[in-house]
Amino acid sequence: MICLSGVKIIDPANHIDGDIGDLWIEGDRIVAAPPAQDGAEMIDARGWIAAPGGIEIHSHIAGAQMAMARKFAVREDRMDAGLLLPPAQIAQAYLKMGYTTVFDAAMSPMLSRLTQDDLKAMRGLDCGAYTLVSEQICVVDAIKKQDDQALKSALAWLLTRSGGYALKLVNPGVGLAWWMGKLLSSLDDALDGDRLTQRRIILAIAQAAKELSLPHPIHLHAGNLGRPGSWQSFCETVLALEGLPAHLCHIQFYCYGKDDRGRSCSAAEQVVETIAMRDNLTFDVGQIVFGPAMALTCDLQLVEWLHRVGSGKWTCRLLEGEGGMGLLPLEYKIKDPSSAVQWATGLELLLRFPDPTRLFLSTDYPNGGPFIAYPRIISWLMDGEARQKMLAQVHPSAKLRTSLADIDRQYTLTEVVQMTSAGPARALGLQDRGHLGAGALADIRCYQPQSDIENMFANPILVIKRGQVVLRDGQLKLPSSGNHLSVEPDWDKDREVIFKEQLQTNTTIDPRYLGWLERGFHENREVIPCR
Repeated sequence: MICLSGVKIIDPANHIDGDIGDLWIEGDRIVAAPPAQDGAEMIDARGWIAAPGGIEIHSHIAGAQMAMARKFAVREDRMDAGLLLPPAQIAQAYLKMGYTTVFDAAMSPMLSRLTQDDLKAMRGLDCGAYTLVSEQICVVDAIKKQDDQALKSALAWLLTRSGGYALKLVNPGVGLAWWMGKLLSSLDDALDGDRLTQRRIILAIAQAAKELSLPHPIHLHAGNLGRPGSWQSFCETVLALEGLPAHLCHIQFYCYGKDDRGRSCSAAEQVVETIAMRDNLTFDVGQIVFGPAMALTCDLQLVEWLHRVGSGKWTCRLLEGEGGMGLLPLEYKIKDPSSAVQWATGLELLLRFPDPTRLFLSTDYPNGGPFIAYPRIISWLMDGEARQKMLAQVHPSAKLRTSLADIDRQYTLTEVVQMTSAGPARALGLQDRGHLGAGALADIRCYQPQSDIENMFANPILVIKRGQVVLRDGQLKLPSSGNHLSVEPDWDKDREVIFKEQLQTNTTIDPRYLGWLERGFHENREVIPCR
């Protein structure tokens, strides 16, 4: 048994905002204070701040895309420090910041074994992954036929066989359009003669996810990412959900208007007006940070557009029956006007949005830059003076084409914990973490208060993962492994034969690739119940 004695507790999920008390840990859980306290390891935490472990809701950390990016970066001599880390170092970097649960943002079902291998190597972290589904043959076929039962079974089959946690949609239909040489520019562009549209795909899968009672709703990458004026199509997508629950990712990349010269400007205010009152939705920001980055996405149309408006090499890999993936090196430069506008727009979005339990911190790693920049981003949110100082260093377009300079709001410590822990836990349906109440998983981060906010969040004084001290005074001691979080929704297993036949008929892929669980792929699998 461990006791953190005399600690300042920040636990917004339980409405605790700075109370001084003791936190008791037995095994891997937080417990009420025991009547007999003999033999407990007492840690003098007076003067420290304790908060639930950080939860990463959106980061590209594993699988075929990351492997392709590392090979590309080596070949092009772009192995920038801190960007494309190997799996073990990713886990260590997250733990050193106090993050204890991390989700990979896009897992190919057919290549899921690569993702699971990477997640298994991330010792000490609990990990999960979102299964890409919006271009899958069996999914598209069920939507075309308006067969709701087949659709739910297809989605549950893909989740179960890939070991996924949630359903990921990336600019739905873009893979189909790419194969046909079409440009997908709106929700209602016809994708084929069967009147299949992006709107139909999103609504059908969102409704199916709700009926499957998944802990996390659809995780949606919308269309027209990054383009001037994209805020309008993004808001149309929000309205198209018709009240269904969803998580929309890296939304900073959609908060762009267009000035009278056709240049991007911030439309964060307009986006916030549209999304703030829609409690069915959650979001992550996709904040960019200055320095090297890598566009890593299944939105093939986006990668091609970035290549055309920029320069340099890019690569694309098509996957039969499920779309494709592409990548392109990026660099956000402090004196570049476009980079400056993107940086300021993300912060403006975070500062304008009223509810940090619904808009979460992310960099869409590695698309917006390294996740190890979180402490720096938090310092800009909590310290208006630091934010203004940085604003003075970037290209003047950040002031001229955004409203960041006019915003006085500063995040509180409680709001940071809501944004990085309590909110993501609730959005992911993880009831045993994101808070410090009795029965919660003993995932805890502790800080020594200091005036240097970035340094404080970059260097927790103590991190506990599942009841084990994994970091103390800067020294990392990894546990043997973490858990793989996945779901097992109910589905009609008699349909599996049909789904496999569809793959065999329409692709050259061996359906046996979908079956890692049958081979006992991950020994620490934890099934999160459907609601």
